[in-house]
Amino acid sequence: MRVLVVGLSRYSAPSGICRYADMLCFALSGARGWEVSLAVGSWQQNYFRNVFNSHSHSKLIATSARNDSVSRNAWYSTGLPELIRRERADVVHFAYPVPFVKRFDCPAAVTVHDLYAFELPENFRFPLANRTFLKVCLRSCDAVICISRTTLSRLTHFVPDTANKRVLAQIYNPISRPQLAADQLPIRNLQAGKFILTVGQHRPNKNLDLLQRAFASLRNSHQISPDWRLVIVGSKESQTLELHQLTRQLGLAEQATYLSSIGESELAWLYVNCAVAVFPSSHEGLCMPVVEALSSGARVVCSDIPILREIGLGACTYFNLRPDPVHSCASAILEAVSRPTAAPEAASNERFSASHAAQRLAGIYKSIMS
Repeated sequence: MRVLVVGLSRYSAPSGICRYADMLCFALSGARGWEVSLAVGSWQQNYFRNVFNSHSHSKLIATSARNDSVSRNAWYSTGLPELIRRERADVVHFAYPVPFVKRFDCPAAVTVHDLYAFELPENFRFPLANRTFLKVCLRSCDAVICISRTTLSRLTHFVPDTANKRVLAQIYNPISRPQLAADQLPIRNLQAGKFILTVGQHRPNKNLDLLQRAFASLRNSHQISPDWRLVIVGSKESQTLELHQLTRQLGLAEQATYLSSIGESELAWLYVNCAVAVFPSSHEGLCMPVVEALSSGARVVCSDIPILREIGLGACTYFNLRPDPVHSCASAILEAVSRPTAAPEAASNERFSASHAAQRLAGIYKSIMS
């Protein structure tokens, strides 16, 4: 079976969507007799090759699209049908919803990660357009796959006619623990066990401002050592400038470290050596870093929202976002760091295994091909 995964996106640096596209291809490539191709933008090639190492398991294809919304969206109608013919694809799988009208014969599947266009319209310049694009994509695809039970529930709530799809399924992300290279050096002079880590884009729903305030509160009350650092890993987004301004206002310019576009071994080092990994989000579709952190043996603190309970089960320390989230988050961090570190959690257990995802996807592909 030939599967063409479409991972084309605007991101010129690694993002969660891009990481999902790579992991999806990795899972599919492990199925016997399958050939997997991954279509990305020319501006994405470098990090798919050098950060994700996608070419080691799949055929990496640079599309003819330019990195602007008009060219990318036009490519789905012009360049994609030709690529499907050239690759003789049996199935096309869009790694995330894109605005396309089907102009090719083979069946198509799409993965839905979240319903931010409905729940968090402030994340988008034109939220109505994003909602429309999502609905167009859902109508054009033969199968819709949600990455969590929470996302599936929200999708059928906001777009109820999705339930009429030929195939509507929930399959967790294939997620593997980032691998630590033997020669990996400490990052930015960070000391093992003396930094708090978070991983996420600079968007309001990630509540990175809340985490900064909780960190400042712990420092100012001398409940953590003054040499502790806060490490924020994630791509620049709508809140980046605001977050840096807050860093300076809180007097954390020397204590807060912002990182992006890091390699797998560097990410692994951060998970293994952090005092605690904190994810204070108000909304998530899945939150892949929670699974990665648990599988690396990190202590994990999460906001108490349904999706993070679904993913973290009993392995995380949870805190409430109301009425005093800064105090609650700081208290949860102190509670978590008082415990011994855990063995690498099998939270990347069967739910998140590549073999499980590939098996489920194979069944869906065969269903829509028939």
